Amino acid sequence: MQKFSEFVAEQALLKESQSKDANASEFNKIYENRLAELGVKSPLELNENVRKDFFQFMSSITEESLSKKEIFDAMSISEADVKDAKTFSAFATAVLKKAHKGEYDEKIGSKVIEDLIKKNKEEDNGDWGATIGRLTSSLGS
Repeated sequence: MQKFSEFVAEQALLKESQSKDANASEFNKIYENRLAELGVKSPLELNENVRKDFFQFMSSITEESLSKKEIFDAMSISEADVKDAKTFSAFATAVLKKAHKGEYDEKIGSKVIEDLIKKNKEEDNGDWGATIGRLTSSLGS
């Protein structure tokens, strides 16, 4: 008969293995989605600068962020997908995090996004393209 401690250790190993499989699957989905966003099937089809950005993004993904589902869901949101404040907020967060890398301040980013959403309601009459323009022009892109 198996000892309880052996059973617990066996179950822990099984759970760890399942977690690693799930993380690998999630990483592969992100990889494929990112390539699809860029309109290619392989990183070899990308020009040098875009390829560098692609691999920099992919290398920023950690096992911890995968298990916590912290990957920028908004990275899969394109400008064309922005139709309301919620999608704009996700898109803008991703843009700001990418632009400011390790120096991104959540508090300041949230304030900027709130102000842009308010301006959209007051001046842009729901034209999210204009609001995206305001966001990206402030970053010099």
